[in-house]
Amino acid sequence: MTPRKAHRHRHNHSQSHLQQPIQASDYDSEVPYTAPESVPVRSNNELNLTVLQHYNPSITAILSIAASCQIYNYFPADGTWDKAEIAGTLFVCQMAAFSATTVGARERFCVALLNKKGLDNLIIDMQDVQEVEIKDEFMIIRFLERRQAGLNGQGPLDEEKVLGFYIHADQADTRELNCTLVKGLWERVKDGVILEALDRGTQEMGGTESFEEGGFESGSTSGAVLPGRRLSLKDLFGGQPVR
Repeated sequence: MTPRKAHRHRHNHSQSHLQQPIQASDYDSEVPYTAPESVPVRSNNELNLTVLQHYNPSITAILSIAASCQIYNYFPADGTWDKAEIAGTLFVCQMAAFSATTVGARERFCVALLNKKGLDNLIIDMQDVQEVEIKDEFMIIRFLERRQAGLNGQGPLDEEKVLGFYIHADQADTRELNCTLVKGLWERVKDGVILEALDRGTQEMGGTESFEEGGFESGSTSGAVLPGRRLSLKDLFGGQPVR
C-alpha cells in the first residue's frame, strides 16, 4: 500500500502580498496637476503679416495676396525684358501713415514680394512709384529704388528701375484684382501728393503753368512734385520683346 502523503498547507503568497494603492507623494498631493493653457492659433494672414513686418515694420495690414508672381527686369539699352531671379508670393499692403510733423499725414501703401528663389525680397513703396501700367498679362511698375533703407524702409533714392510683374492666375480674377488694386492705390497716393503740394503752396511745384501744361511726377521722400511731361510706359516700352 502506498503511504499517504501528508498534506502541507500552502500559503497563497499572492494573497499575503496584495497590491496596496500607490500613495501620492507629497509633491503630487500638494500641487494638483493642471493642463497647460492652449497656445492661441494664428491665422495665415497674421503669420504673413508678422513675416512682412520683419522686413519692413511700417507695414500694418495685408490688402490682397497673389500666390505666385514672377518678376522681369527691363533693360533700356536694348529695350528687352529678362526674367529675374525673383519670384514668390505677392502682397499688396497698407503702411503706417507719415507723421504730420514730417511730410504730412497721408496714406501709404506698398507692393511686397517674398522671394522663394533667393534672399533678395522686393518691397516697393507707392510713394516712390512714377508709373503703373497694365499691359496685356503684365503689370509694369516704374519707380525710384531706395538704397540703404532704414528700419522704416526709408533711405536715399537711387536709380530708376522698371519691373514687370507676371501674376499667375490661380483663380479667374487673381491677376485682374491685384493689378487693378495696385494701380488704384498708386493713383490714390499720387493724387494725395499733388493735393498736399497745392495746399502748401510750396515752390516744389515749379509753377502753376507747368502743372497745367504737362503735369507732374511723384516719387521723392519729401513729397516734391516735379514738373514735366508724363510719359506712359506703353509709350516708352510698348511692343518691346521679352527675353
